[in-house]
Amino acid sequence: MNNFLFEWTSKSFFILVFFFECLFLSAQQNVSDSLSLSYRIDSLLILSDKNWKADGPFDDNILWIKEAENLAGISRNWEKQVYCLLVLSTVYSYSNDPINHEKTTEKSLHVANKNLDEGHQYYTHIYNRLNDVSRKKKLYKEAIEYSRLGLDQCKGCSFFTKSQLLNKIANSYISLGDYSKAIDYLKYNLSLDYEEKVDDYFQKYYTHHLFALVYKKQKSNAKSLHHLKLAEGYLMHFYKSDYNNELANLWISMIEILLDSGQKEQVGPYLNLIESKNYGKDSLIITSKYKFCLARLQYDNQFSVDSSIIKLADESISILKNAKLPDVSLDLRIGQILEFKGDVYSEQNSFEEAILTYESALSKLGYVYTDYDYSKIQNKAASIRLQKKLMNIYSTKGNSDKVLKSLDAILGMIKYLRIENSTASTKDYWANENQRIFEDLIGFNMTHLSYAKVYELMEENKSNLLIQDINENDFAGFANLSDTLIQKGKVLKSEIAYCNGQIRTITQNENIDSTVLGQLIIQKNKFQLELDKYMSDMEKNYPEYYNMKYNLEPVSLSSIQSKLDKGSVVIEYFIGEEKAYVAYVSSHNLQIEEIENVDSLKSLSLRYYQSISQNGSTTDDSLANQLFSLLKMSELQRQYPNAKDIVVVADDFLNNLPFEVLQDDNGEYLMDTYNIQYQYSARLWNMLRSRKSERKEYDFVGYAYNNQDETFASDRSCFDISPSNLKCAKKEIRSIMEIIDSDNVSSTHDGLSNLLPVASQTKILHLATHACLDEQNSDYSRIYFNDTLLTNQDLKVKDFSADMVVLSACETGFGEIVKGEGSMSLSKGFFHAGAKSTLVSLWPVDDCATSDLMEYFYQNLKEGFTKDQALRNAKIQYRNSVSSDREHPYYWAGFIIIGDCSPIWNTSNNLVLGFLILVGVALLLYLIGRIRK
Repeated sequence: MNNFLFEWTSKSFFILVFFFECLFLSAQQNVSDSLSLSYRIDSLLILSDKNWKADGPFDDNILWIKEAENLAGISRNWEKQVYCLLVLSTVYSYSNDPINHEKTTEKSLHVANKNLDEGHQYYTHIYNRLNDVSRKKKLYKEAIEYSRLGLDQCKGCSFFTKSQLLNKIANSYISLGDYSKAIDYLKYNLSLDYEEKVDDYFQKYYTHHLFALVYKKQKSNAKSLHHLKLAEGYLMHFYKSDYNNELANLWISMIEILLDSGQKEQVGPYLNLIESKNYGKDSLIITSKYKFCLARLQYDNQFSVDSSIIKLADESISILKNAKLPDVSLDLRIGQILEFKGDVYSEQNSFEEAILTYESALSKLGYVYTDYDYSKIQNKAASIRLQKKLMNIYSTKGNSDKVLKSLDAILGMIKYLRIENSTASTKDYWANENQRIFEDLIGFNMTHLSYAKVYELMEENKSNLLIQDINENDFAGFANLSDTLIQKGKVLKSEIAYCNGQIRTITQNENIDSTVLGQLIIQKNKFQLELDKYMSDMEKNYPEYYNMKYNLEPVSLSSIQSKLDKGSVVIEYFIGEEKAYVAYVSSHNLQIEEIENVDSLKSLSLRYYQSISQNGSTTDDSLANQLFSLLKMSELQRQYPNAKDIVVVADDFLNNLPFEVLQDDNGEYLMDTYNIQYQYSARLWNMLRSRKSERKEYDFVGYAYNNQDETFASDRSCFDISPSNLKCAKKEIRSIMEIIDSDNVSSTHDGLSNLLPVASQTKILHLATHACLDEQNSDYSRIYFNDTLLTNQDLKVKDFSADMVVLSACETGFGEIVKGEGSMSLSKGFFHAGAKSTLVSLWPVDDCATSDLMEYFYQNLKEGFTKDQALRNAKIQYRNSVSSDREHPYYWAGFIIIGDCSPIWNTSNNLVLGFLILVGVALLLYLIGRIRK
């Protein structure tokens, strides 16, 4: 037995030893195999890299990298597999194989999501490739989103990678037409160089080249040329023969800018550089650009068009079509050349050829005639221009159906430009651009289509900035957004506003602290990046909110007419560069008149404004009468003799003119006959009237500027504000409270800090204080409180949702003019903040005269008059009560009412209610008497 146990134990021991030895040998073999596989993968990648040529062929590279990727998957080396997939996607990109490029990139994301840590560095590169995929598919918003995700993952990545991602975001914004946002990201890119103390000359070159492209799009040729020269300097700093193409590309960009700006005589040296050095000879794209420049130069130098110009353009297009290198702008470039060809044909009156060429250009820009999804068009500005050219040809040929189709396409693309341009200054740029487009469209339709269509066009380009911002604020609550989410957006906007204010303060000082300035710019850009991501997530995750914010339905004539009673007329103006128009809209009629001589109208308006807005100046009644005539007010009297209420929708410089003081042939002011209110647009008027009038805690909240100083100011402007008290402001507030005679009033506010908590809980918010217009940047126009000030930029994130905000201060309704958008005044800031109406001033107002006028205004409001009636009555009462030395319009004509003019206290309704109660009581007593009998 013992021998048996011994023998069995011995055998078991040897079996175990043998088993572990096999495991050890197997492990050694696996390690050896793994090392062998890893070596094989690296060898294949090195082989591909050594045999790489940017212009191909790529078949061997694809085979080697595919094999490497397969081996990495077999060995479960996930990092190496993702790396191989990223390299492979790059090769597919260069081989112009978009399908495999996309598949390979998506596979790299799938493998990473399944096997790599969440914050792995490869995610940045994956999102970078996905950006390229989206750009090639012309999905620019999606491309921006991928770049942002890449930046989120870019915790420890190089400056080069960060800079590349920021440049790609900027490039996508350029494609969308949001030029200001593109410039913001390019500036942020340059600020990173300051922050990280890195001199990456290639990225600086590329960033400045993108700057040049943006400014070229904005037609700022001098700025574009400046950045091209900076880019050239950075490129020359690290110049190698590998960069010949980049250098030639820069010189061609300079040639294009010089041709755009009419400086063809300066083109020669750059052409000679390209020709003498033979740069760009191995690049089909550069060769094509060079041929196109020659075609343009020949076209500019000739008085007649010959076939050689068309031939050069065709050669340029043919070269691009044969280009194998990936370039997302190839279609744009071909579209540009085709547009040039169309212009040549059009000049020759070869209209059929021109139409076909313009239509081909549109198709290259993504325009599909059977698809009305204008969001897919990659260059709407160029597409709008092409459709205008087609519309003119169709008009010449008498094809009205195609004219209407072009018109609808133009309007559709303009609407999407508003969505895609999220930055205020870019919106301003497009508002000005669109005004020129609408001038042409209105002029055309005056002779070819109905007045109703013309009126809709007049409305189409008005107040879109304000409407979109109001929608963003007003509809957040209706789209099931949480308070936390809404607050996050407000906090980010507040942080950006603070940084902008600090940057502005520093740059206005003589001794600029560049260190602090650089840090503020970086901080502001980081907040902006976060806000952009927040807004993108909001619009993607809350489609109801997106639809409300970007309501694209045009205002209809019938919708405006349905809101008018028999005694009301809307008078709406459109001011173009050469022509102006006025529309009269009543409940049953529409009439449109052309206004002659825009320059004369502008000159007279400015002269008359100066004569009525300055204390001590002499009023020129002849100017008032000439304006009455030029503005077609006699048509109002002739066509609408029963009208009592005028709604003025002004445009351009007319926004700063009070119509009340226009004089008819009998010397009567317009306000002597009519109640006058002002609107930024008919559509906005509808929106403001539909804003909810919630039950308020207060009837009136008043604030009077009083810094306890003994020095007094004569007007309510911002000059010498620090020592300037307001003599009549406190009296104004006390008098109004006595007139209102209510327990629900509040005026014990030392400053903004204790005014804000009640500012949204009142029917009327009345601010008797100083205000200051910033003529350079309306975002910084400001209104003062004892403890601080508020700028227009600050107002966008505050809540002043009163039924009426009275800005009893200087120039609160006056501001810089943006075409189609009107005066960018403090008044608009309070509409942003939730007000239904504003009472504002058009010039620096007298302190005590304003106080007297306000007392009359509130007396009329208390009697139940509408706001415009109350203001008109107040002006008449003031004129009838003052001495002759204070009758000048300066003292009383500067205040106007904008927005919803419904009465605050409707005494007529109260009388009706009281009468009904009395009738009810009498009926009840009668019934009781009958029952007793």
